Amino acid sequence: MGSSPSPSTLTTMSTPSTPMKKKHTLSALVENKFGVLARVAGMLSGRGFNIETLNVGPTHDPAFSRITATVIADDAALDRCVKALDKLINVITVHDFSREEVDHVARELILCKVKSDKKTRTEIIEVPSPPFSAPRSSTWPTSRSSSSSPATRTRSGPSST
Repeated sequence: MGSSPSPSTLTTMSTPSTPMKKKHTLSALVENKFGVLARVAGMLSGRGFNIETLNVGPTHDPAFSRITATVIADDAALDRCVKALDKLINVITVHDFSREEVDHVARELILCKVKSDKKTRTEIIEVPSPPFSAPRSSTWPTSRSSSSSPATRTRSGPSST
């Protein structure tokens, strides 16, 4: 009588291998028309993709917009998705930035509101910036007059007369 494999070994051997899913960033150039975003998002969610991020903005040409979406999928499903997106009437081009042959830069941005008093404000301003961030402007006013509201404050600097 030989030794039989452990139950965990049997389970591992009988489980079919699943395709590896990874994060993909898709960029679609679309016509700037009513309902295009809804069609693109509906097509992605209708095919079972969970849209992690979705960003839409106009291009330099007002007739077009760029939709950028981040989804998690395996390569085969993503290829089908890109082909389906490309078949939509208002979609001009679709690119997957996660492919190795496409050079791209991926960044994340957070905007937050911090409540502070005079003492902690200077400490907050001295917090170091992350690499590759825009330089801090020293032209923001350091104190607020009681009459200025956040909506009416402007940067101080040379006046144009």
